[in-house]
Amino acid sequence: MAYRFKRKESISVGVARILRQRTESSLDALCPDKPGIDRGIHDARKNFKKIRSLLRLIRSELASEDFQQANQGFRQAGRRLSDVRDAKVMLDAFDLLMKLYPVQAKKHHMYELRINLMARVQSGEGVLAQSNKRVKEVAEVLRTMPDVTLGGSLETHDFSVIEGGFKRAYQGGQRAMKRALGSSKPEDFHEWRKRAKDHWYHTLLLRNCCTDFMRSRRVASKELAVVLGDYNDLSTLQTLCHAALSSRIDKRYHALERLARKRQRVLRKKAVDLGNRIYEQKPRDLSRLVARHWVGWKQDRADQS
Repeated sequence: MAYRFKRKESISVGVARILRQRTESSLDALCPDKPGIDRGIHDARKNFKKIRSLLRLIRSELASEDFQQANQGFRQAGRRLSDVRDAKVMLDAFDLLMKLYPVQAKKHHMYELRINLMARVQSGEGVLAQSNKRVKEVAEVLRTMPDVTLGGSLETHDFSVIEGGFKRAYQGGQRAMKRALGSSKPEDFHEWRKRAKDHWYHTLLLRNCCTDFMRSRRVASKELAVVLGDYNDLSTLQTLCHAALSSRIDKRYHALERLARKRQRVLRKKAVDLGNRIYEQKPRDLSRLVARHWVGWKQDRADQS
């Protein structure tokens, strides 16, 4: 189930294959008979994001209505599974803080707060485990979702039909980084993460056409997405702290917030360093470079036929 374009496939054939494989993989991950539903939800949501990133790559070649229908369909499917997954993510973020700052955690008796987080996670998983309602609903949505209509313009091996989508996604990451660093708002860092993931997924799709060049970019983009994901998880954890403080006075939540902000400063610096490396090129220059690699890669197909 390779999430990548193949040399001998037209773009249309490659897109159709990837959409089919990722949808089938999601249905398999959400099978109620499989153990470890949390992992299944994680895998399904990751597939939805990869599908939406692929759709953005070819957006200019799709009818507006077709793009919106497919994009919103997979977006809503992911959101219906988000509550359980987000609760687990918060618990993981808390555990990481305790591991990174054990002295402060012990000093402020923070370990006791984990009981509240665990109750939230178990509540979410309990609802899902009892009826599998959300999983079944999302699986049914996937089964009945209409196929994306791929126009004749995609029945080609020409990079030009995806070049615009690649360039827009990259440029969107540059702008999102600038906005996030300028405002420091959690929602802007979340948006930067989404745009970083788009570029990462696009490097996965194109990994075969320029292996060495794309490998280093892929590794850096993935690392950036992970760092920004950790940053975002800590923002979510702080939101929970604010909610707890609104109903009670507990110095442990204040201390937990301070640790979360301390870790975020470290992550922000990492994100800036990675972002400066990834986004140093102009969008036009990068897309032209990838286009040259693509042409040479596809020419090998012609030579072998």
